[in-house]
Amino acid sequence: MLHVDAHFVRAPDHVVGQDYAIARGSVAVVCDGCSGSAHTDVGARLLAHACLADPDRVEQPDRWLRAASRAATVVGLPDTALDATCLLATASAETITVHVMGDGVLAARRVDGSLAVIHLVAAHEAPAYPSYRLDPDRACAHRALAGIEPNSRAPEDAPVPQRVSGWLRWTFPRRDFKAVLVATDGAAACTDAAGEACALEAVVDALFRYPTARGEFVTRRLRRFVRRELAQRGWRCNDDLGLAALCWEDA
Repeated sequence: MLHVDAHFVRAPDHVVGQDYAIARGSVAVVCDGCSGSAHTDVGARLLAHACLADPDRVEQPDRWLRAASRAATVVGLPDTALDATCLLATASAETITVHVMGDGVLAARRVDGSLAVIHLVAAHEAPAYPSYRLDPDRACAHRALAGIEPNSRAPEDAPVPQRVSGWLRWTFPRRDFKAVLVATDGAAACTDAAGEACALEAVVDALFRYPTARGEFVTRRLRRFVRRELAQRGWRCNDDLGLAALCWEDA
């Protein structure tokens, strides 16, 4: 049986949270709005819902991007409000597939319980937002600055991504993996009591442990992590965090 859930939290010192996460059926989406563009808290939600509304056609990005753009126009927002990263995870009977535009974190729990953690870091802290596809001039300027490929930090035995229609796409077969997590780059923004960056693997391992993968299991885990475990560990999360997970069984 497949279990899917998503949740998001605002950083303690952020007035507005710009991350968003939502899950429905066999699909989960997390988006992270750009802090340098206005109203991306709204844009992140529009992007996520546009993807969720038509996941079978996600590899036709102009289709769902135009839908998000039309929705933004209706509420009086420019396309720059859609400046947000997007991580989409979908499950079938045999695989979980992850599509990423921008940066973020994905992780997969192998059947033996070990983790494969993949960290995507944008060059010059400038992610390739899907919204750049709506404006050729902005897309060209971004390619000149940072290119299109984020730097990827992954175990040697992790699946190799393919580039498809602007996405980076990973496929995790059920025979090898029993759960997949996707997160905004807030997962990589935790620091310890000395102000040093926490090991991403340790943060992901903490976020990826569920007493049961039923019901709102991600919501419960993320709330407990933020409200109790950060202080217990002497950690601090310095950014908004959007999180989703898909599990074929209790992870």
